[in-house]
Amino acid sequence: MKQTLRLLLIEDSEDDALFLIRTLRKAEFELLTERVETEQEMRDALARQPWDFVISDYVLPGFGGLKALEVLQSIGLDLPFIIVSGHIGEDIAVEAMKAGAHDYVMKDHLARLIPAVRRELTEAEVRKARKQAEQELANKAVELEKHVTQLRAAEDELRQKNERLRKASEELEARVRERTSDLSAALRELRRQITERQRLENELLDITEKERARIGLDLHDDLGQHLHGIALMMEALHIKLVQKQSDLAKDVEKIKTRLSKAISYTHDLAHDMASLELRAKDLTTALTDLTTHITESFDIACRFNVNGEVPALAGNSVVHLYKIAQEAATNAIKHAKGTEIVFDLLIENGNLILKIQNDGNPFPQHIQVNDRMGLKIMNYRANVLGGTFSIGTENQLTTVCCTIPLQEAKAQTAVDTHFLNGTSNGGPAAFPVDSQPNGSRIGIEQPSLA
Repeated sequence: MKQTLRLLLIEDSEDDALFLIRTLRKAEFELLTERVETEQEMRDALARQPWDFVISDYVLPGFGGLKALEVLQSIGLDLPFIIVSGHIGEDIAVEAMKAGAHDYVMKDHLARLIPAVRRELTEAEVRKARKQAEQELANKAVELEKHVTQLRAAEDELRQKNERLRKASEELEARVRERTSDLSAALRELRRQITERQRLENELLDITEKERARIGLDLHDDLGQHLHGIALMMEALHIKLVQKQSDLAKDVEKIKTRLSKAISYTHDLAHDMASLELRAKDLTTALTDLTTHITESFDIACRFNVNGEVPALAGNSVVHLYKIAQEAATNAIKHAKGTEIVFDLLIENGNLILKIQNDGNPFPQHIQVNDRMGLKIMNYRANVLGGTFSIGTENQLTTVCCTIPLQEAKAQTAVDTHFLNGTSNGGPAAFPVDSQPNGSRIGIEQPSLA
């Protein structure tokens, strides 16, 4: 493929110019040429269009190769420049090369022209690429300098902001130090109040149990004795009326029946309030006894399942969990009318889970824990132990669930529950389990769930 070459030829001999052109065309160059003979023609040609190469004769009338080289340099064009002459000495050739000519070729040795042209075209491309790279480098240097200036400005701005931030930080630290003392004092007071509240909550439960026990003893020792005395008197009266065949005997018999129920009710109520039924401080044993008692007293199915090894618990934890189970069972019997009760005691993920289920009437969905006193008390007991309480429906069974962290259950300080050992005021419990007549209550407390 021919290479296009835009050639500006400075030659006063048309024959020599044609010979040069033929020589270049033989070398597979596609030439676009213009021949000039004077300086002005050269300047006009250079201004008119771009050129790839300049070949100049050394001597022209009123003009010459060195002068043409000066014109090219004055315009600032970096074009390959070769001098072709018929007679030129070595000294003159060296002078031309020093002046900026890229090569010189004798007209009688034009065989050197083609390699020289190819070489200078290649070098011109190299120079052009180098200048372009230098220009790009210069542009990047300018851009870099601009970025450096911007970075310095940003650095100064950042330094100023850091200084303002440092001052603000120092002011904030000063304010924090000023407030630390007050906040520490407030925190200590808050912790003290929380500790005091927890102590008072436990003390309130303790006092409640003691007061219930005292009332139970009064019912048994005072009211119970009076009722028994009245019962004996009514029995004597009934015998006399029967002997006299009085019509009042039937009325007295009715009074005796009602009085017997009142005595039984008083006995149950006193037992509920005075006995804890927790002779062993073992929750598993206590729930087992409760299960047996429910089965024997109410003739309904009652089961107790244990999943996992239950560790020894603090007495306070045993009392609260037992009472939650007892209250839930009482509600299942009295209100839900259940025919089966299941107690589940689980150890799962570091928690102690007590679950009580019954198959009685479904628990009303609209009732919340805080809507009923019995539920409130069970929820409160769970909270005292650091746990949670819930009631709802699971697998169509009413389910009461209490979840207590094992660490909390173990660490709870036992309240003063002297009933745990089956004693009251230093003596035996007023109503042992074996002596409780069949009735409608279970163990400790009167259910309060509506």
